[in-house]
Amino acid sequence: MSRANNLHLLPPVATAEPYLTIVDTASSADRLYFEQHPTETRYVRKAIPGELGPPMDIYHGALVIVIQLRPGARIRRLVQAGGVQTA
Repeated sequence: MSRANNLHLLPPVATAEPYLTIVDTASSADRLYFEQHPTETRYVRKAIPGELGPPMDIYHGALVIVIQLRPGARIRRLVQAGGVQTA
């Protein structure tokens, strides 16, 4: 199936706004943590529901491992009791 045929699987653009705000919140919190802890390269925090997109039920009791590759470049992994979710 071509990429063009998969476009109907994407959420409508109107639903992106709440997730962008949530992502901004998470990103700002992570940036502040690393600014306040300049020698750290990783930390663990509670997940912010929606920060890695839907479905929302994956966030209950979840943690996020945040790894700073360099200032301004971070990766996040959602961790649940069953293991790591890549999102």
